[in-house]
Amino acid sequence: MLVGLQTCDAKLPDDLKTSVYEAKLKEASESLRRLEDAKRAYYEQTDIVERNLADLNTLSVRVRSAVKGIYGADSAEYKSVGGKRLSEHKKPTKKTPVAP
Repeated sequence: MLVGLQTCDAKLPDDLKTSVYEAKLKEASESLRRLEDAKRAYYEQTDIVERNLADLNTLSVRVRSAVKGIYGADSAEYKSVGGKRLSEHKKPTKKTPVAP
């Protein structure tokens, strides 16, 4: 379009000249580049956060396991680090057989 605009530039009003179009094209290209940079930075930061959360989850599981091993599955310490005490588990119910 820019090449075609240059051929008829002389007869166009000032606000439609090639120089105006080129300036807007440059501005749009720069905006697009900044947007792509921001997207790239966003996805890089998202990856970092996801890795940190995965590491934190692994560490949490290891801490709970260590506390469970040291203090026991029914201890207050195990509950305080996020474990479910053994005494708080639902008791199994006896199922009555269905008559034929």
